[in-house]
Amino acid sequence: MKNIIVILLSICVSSTYGQVKDTLEIKGKLISISEMKSEVNFENLGSKKQKIEIPNNISYYQLSDLVKLSSSIHVNDYGGVGDMKTVSIRGTNSQQNVIAIEGVPLNSSSNSYIDLAKLPMDLFSSVDILKSGNSANYGSGAIGGIMNLKINKRDNPHISFRNSIGSFGFYSSTAKFDFNFIEIPFFTSINYIGYEGDYNIKFNNFGDLVDTNRRNNEFSSLNFSSNYNKQFNNIYLSITNLTNISTKGLPGSVLIGRLEDSKAKLEEKQTYFITNLNYTLTKNSYFNFKNLLSYSDSKLDKYQEYLTANDYSYYSFQNKFITSYNLLYEKILFNLTNEIDYNKLTGLFLQPELNNKVHRYIYSNSALLSKIFQMNNYILQASYGIRYDYFSNLEKGNFSQYLGCEFSDTSSKFAFLLNFSKNFRAPSFNEMYYLNYGNTDLIPETSYSYSTGCDYSLCQNIQFSTSFFYNNTFNQIVSIPKNPMIWTAQNFARVVNYGIDFELNIDIFENTVISNLGYTIQNPKDMSEESLNYGKLVPYIPQEQLTFNLEGIYRNFKLSSNFQYSSFTYSLPDNSYYSLIPEYISMDISFQYIFQFGKTELISHFQVKNVLNKYNMMIINYPLPGRNFVFNLIYNLNS
Repeated sequence: MKNIIVILLSICVSSTYGQVKDTLEIKGKLISISEMKSEVNFENLGSKKQKIEIPNNISYYQLSDLVKLSSSIHVNDYGGVGDMKTVSIRGTNSQQNVIAIEGVPLNSSSNSYIDLAKLPMDLFSSVDILKSGNSANYGSGAIGGIMNLKINKRDNPHISFRNSIGSFGFYSSTAKFDFNFIEIPFFTSINYIGYEGDYNIKFNNFGDLVDTNRRNNEFSSLNFSSNYNKQFNNIYLSITNLTNISTKGLPGSVLIGRLEDSKAKLEEKQTYFITNLNYTLTKNSYFNFKNLLSYSDSKLDKYQEYLTANDYSYYSFQNKFITSYNLLYEKILFNLTNEIDYNKLTGLFLQPELNNKVHRYIYSNSALLSKIFQMNNYILQASYGIRYDYFSNLEKGNFSQYLGCEFSDTSSKFAFLLNFSKNFRAPSFNEMYYLNYGNTDLIPETSYSYSTGCDYSLCQNIQFSTSFFYNNTFNQIVSIPKNPMIWTAQNFARVVNYGIDFELNIDIFENTVISNLGYTIQNPKDMSEESLNYGKLVPYIPQEQLTFNLEGIYRNFKLSSNFQYSSFTYSLPDNSYYSLIPEYISMDISFQYIFQFGKTELISHFQVKNVLNKYNMMIINYPLPGRNFVFNLIYNLNS
């Protein structure tokens, strides 16, 4: 830690791409129906919440660049621009967290984790990070937390073009159009990314570090996103589409005797359609309907030498309907929700007896009751939720619960948060049916989550928050060997993680200098009594994380950077020395200048990533790029 402090003091500047804010709002007035639908998040009362703003003049290309700046968030990065990036919240794995758009989870039975690299950000205005489990509202997978992306509600039509070039053959071009079409607000964005992906790495050749190149890492993608929304008297309708088409090389892990797979390719097509309809019944009640329709098509070409066929393809389909009734009466909120979800997976990687296809129906019912108590400057908000989920190919259903409360004093700007939740995660299709790995006897993971903390504003420009969390997960699904060559999924582990996270936000000279400091210390361990690894650290989860961010603005010029530190981790549950992954240290710096010509903006942005040129890995044998540069030129025409 001494080295970290020295680096921070010597740098003196660090920043964030998008300003990180705590979203706790202390209200001293009667809640209206419009606030109930948008501002007041009753279903997550007592949870630690963060809101990360996504600037309109976006100059980066992946969601992982933003969320990694938040405390208690760990991003598993497998390499360059097109490589997979998954998220862990408070010591959980990537399958135990929900990624949602406007409250609709994108996670499915076919793919229980979401690759952040596939989510274009031009459509979104912010991401809310909820740092505690809540299966009572979000269903399977909401053990560690939820990341909820909010669609940008734009006031002024505009046209924007962005072109980016960078190291390792990176190129990106984006066109965004925001206007009214036949009096219907319409937004669309088209983005292309190209990336050669050959970068220098240090290869451990029997103890000697040898300089070589990372090859077969090329990537290209075409992203399309759009949103249509319209208010018709007491009906609000929103239709959103996200489509991604990509091709990338799969070099695989860097191993002694084989640097990479020089032929493996992956072609992917993925699309999401999300419909959101709000029908206001009375002044204090409304009906909500949401539908998610998703489809993905993946093809592995010349994947590995030991596979008999030249290519393997699989297709995933999901159709989810969510209906809810909401009533607000005398500061009491009642919510009743019904959900029907259909998932289907077809592919050659499934067990032969399935005839290359498997499907699942999910039926869910949930109820939520919330109450606001107010006396002068003191406000107490309490919420209780319960949910039942039934899975067609599992023997038993699952009950989940949530209890949360927040006490706030508007005069002193102090708030105390407390919550408890019982959560679960159903096994995914690949854990149950994947060839030579799946286990049809798996049962859902069950987790109990506790969290308490406080938020305090020392003054108008300084906000402080801290929270203590404890997660106890039973029947966690892990991989264990059946023989030296084949592994299988088993309900085996009991994982316990507890820790503290801390955040400090300082705004100096009215948004001239903005800084953010986040620190997390946690203890994620395997506590299964029958385990040979009892008391050992869970793989790939750091015990310590630190982020320090600072942004300075003077007229049209902005200087920003961020510093990130994660302590060492292990790649294997036995915590052997050979599975040790060293600490991760990274720093980025960017410079931006805005040229203003009436309603036209020309933005020049230059970014240096991994300034310290550190040789880092987050996943064993998947080295990350060294120092690299990105130059962005953005043209905005506002109405």
